[in-house]
Amino acid sequence: RALNTMVYYGLSYNTPNLDGDMYLNFFIGQLVEIPSVAATMYLIYKVGRRWPLCLFHVFGGIVCIASPFVPAKTSGGMDLTWVSVTLAMLGKFAINASFTIIFMYGPEIYPTVLRNTGSGIGSFSGRFGGIIYPYINYLSKLNTPIAKKLPLVVFGIISVVGGFLALPLPETRHNPLPETIEDVENYTEFCKRAKLQQLNGNVMEMNAAGEPEKGTHV
Repeated sequence: RALNTMVYYGLSYNTPNLDGDMYLNFFIGQLVEIPSVAATMYLIYKVGRRWPLCLFHVFGGIVCIASPFVPAKTSGGMDLTWVSVTLAMLGKFAINASFTIIFMYGPEIYPTVLRNTGSGIGSFSGRFGGIIYPYINYLSKLNTPIAKKLPLVVFGIISVVGGFLALPLPETRHNPLPETIEDVENYTEFCKRAKLQQLNGNVMEMNAAGEPEKGTHV
């Protein structure tokens, strides 16, 4: 959560460092969040939580790293500002998608006995990311030719790292929520056992519904 929050707010406040019109870039940066949330809601129900989270993090990081290295113009004089800005906005699209997934995915991972506490600690750790990102954005003020490129590169690297760190997490789509710490430690077995119990319960209900009442004839 800390890495995700750091990159999300960092990209939002890094808009003045992008090429082109600052106000237009800020408007586009907020506008891309609408299709980002829509795409996220579709993917988490059709694909799952873990893989979209990882892929959005990695993809967003890659385009953020690539954005500052796009030349301002081609050798023929063609303006390439729009390419750099587009890559940065794709990064904002991706990190906003992962930001949305975490709010649903996080509580599903914690067991019932720790869900409230775990969600609170996750939100608390996110505030550390919110404390750190202004210092990363401040790298653009350094007296070096590449100063304005540094924030996007750093945020991109952090995003890629966050994507790989999410790989070991279990997939929770269509799985029951764990109730105890032991359920989390043996998550695969817990899911199999819970689904088997649910299946047996459904079979018993069907059998009970199919039995004729006493005194009646079929």
